[in-house]
Amino acid sequence: MKKHLAKIFGGVFALALVLTGCATVSNINNPSTEMLYQGGSAVTVGNHTYFANAYTPYTDTANFDYAGNVQVSYLARLKTDVIKTEGKDFSPVGVEKVVADRVTGWQNQDMFVLGNYIYFTSANTHQNDKLEHNYSLVTLWRCRLNGDELGEIFTTQYFSGGKFAPVGDEQNGYYWVCFTGAYTSSSKYSGQIFSIKLGDRIQSPKAPIVDQVLSAAFANAKEDGSVDKIVYTRSEQRGQATVSTIAAVDYSGNNTVKFDENNKTINLIDKVRDTVFFTTTDNTSYSYFRDIVGIKEKDLFVENSKTFAYNTSFTDVKPVSEGDGDEGYVYIGSGSLMYRKTNGNANATALVASGDITDILFVDGIRVYYSTDTKIARIAVKPIGEEYTEQVLVTATKIQSGQYGFDGEYVYYYATLEDVETEQELEADDTMYAYRVSKTGEGDYQLISQTKQQRSPKKTDE
Repeated sequence: MKKHLAKIFGGVFALALVLTGCATVSNINNPSTEMLYQGGSAVTVGNHTYFANAYTPYTDTANFDYAGNVQVSYLARLKTDVIKTEGKDFSPVGVEKVVADRVTGWQNQDMFVLGNYIYFTSANTHQNDKLEHNYSLVTLWRCRLNGDELGEIFTTQYFSGGKFAPVGDEQNGYYWVCFTGAYTSSSKYSGQIFSIKLGDRIQSPKAPIVDQVLSAAFANAKEDGSVDKIVYTRSEQRGQATVSTIAAVDYSGNNTVKFDENNKTINLIDKVRDTVFFTTTDNTSYSYFRDIVGIKEKDLFVENSKTFAYNTSFTDVKPVSEGDGDEGYVYIGSGSLMYRKTNGNANATALVASGDITDILFVDGIRVYYSTDTKIARIAVKPIGEEYTEQVLVTATKIQSGQYGFDGEYVYYYATLEDVETEQELEADDTMYAYRVSKTGEGDYQLISQTKQQRSPKKTDE
C-alpha cells in the first residue's frame, strides 16, 4: 500500500506564491501565443533554449541523491543562435541556471512553454507520513522565463506506468493531464486522472476527474485533434456482474460520454489526433484503431474500427507523411520500427530491424527520428530506389535513448562525455549531459551543458 504524502495539494496557485528570490537571469519575451512543446527534454523560445543541464535517473525510488544530483541536473538555458565554445566536446560560454534547486532531468521529465512561463516536471521531494521519500512521484512546477515566481502546481500521490502530457490547443485552451497508472486495489491513488487548466492563474485539482481507471488515451498538444477528450476504461458493477466499461471525458472533467463496449474488455494503447488505438481480450492476435470524430453516447466503440497490426504489444505510435499518399503511422512492434499506411493493410513494413532501434523520438514530415543507447538516426518512409536508407545523425559512447527535444532545426539529447584530451587532470565523470545536433546530421554535435569540472582542450606546442 502506497503511503499518503504528508502534504496535500489543492486550492489556487496564485502568482504571489514565490519560492525563490530575485531572478538570476535576464527576462525574455515569448512572442508566441501557442504552446511550445518540443519533446520534453528541451524547448526553444526565440534564441534561448531551455533544458535540463544533465540527466540523473533514480535507480531506487526511495534512495536518490537529490542534493547531489541537483548540483548538475538543474533547469538551464543558453542562447543557442550563436554558441561560443572551444569545441564540440566542451561547455559553451553562457550556460545559465534558471532554477537551481530542482532536479529537472530524470525518468519522468517534461517541459513546455506557454506565454511567458516555463512548466516542467521534477522528482517529488515531499515525504509521506512516515518521513519516507518516493522519487517516482511527479511534481509539476512553473516559473517565469527568468526563473521568477517558481511555484509548485501539483504532486501525484502515486505514479507507476502512467503518462502525462500538455494537451489542447490555443482556441480551446491548454491543460496538463496526468494518468497515474492502471488501477490496483493495493493503492487508492492508482488509476486516477487529473487535469489542470493552464493559464495566468492556475487552480490545481482537489480531486481526480476520474478514478479507478484501467487504461487511458489522450493526445499531446503536438498531436492534437478536433476531439478534446480523454478516452478511458474502468471496471464497474452491473447488478451482480463486474464489467469493463469505456467512456470519454473533456479535458475540463465535464461532459462524460459512455460508449457501448459490447461485453468486450478493451485496453487503450494511444490516441493520435482523433484516432484511438486499442486491443480487446476476445482477440489476442490483433490490435485495432478507429476515428472517434462523431462518436456519440451509447455508440458501439468497436464499430467502424479496423485491424491496425498483427501485434497487440506496441509503443510510440506517431503519424507520418501526413497529407500525401504515403500517410500513415510508425510504431515500435516486436522491437522493430514498423510503418503502416493509413489506407493500407495490417501487414506493416519493417523500416528498421529489431536490435537497431530502441525508441522513436519524433517524426518530421516523411522522416522518422529514432535512437539507441549509442546513436540517433533517421529514415524516410519513402524509399530511395528499392530500399529504406538509414542516416545516422550522431554516435556516442552512451546516449540516453528516448529522451529528446526538437525545435525544428536541432535535436537535443543526453550523452556521456567523449574521451578527449583536456588541459586539466580530471576525475572520471559518467554524467549524461545535454547535447544538440542538426536534424540533417550536417556539422558536428555540440555539448551545451555546463560540466561538473571545468574542461578545455589540451594545448599543443607550436
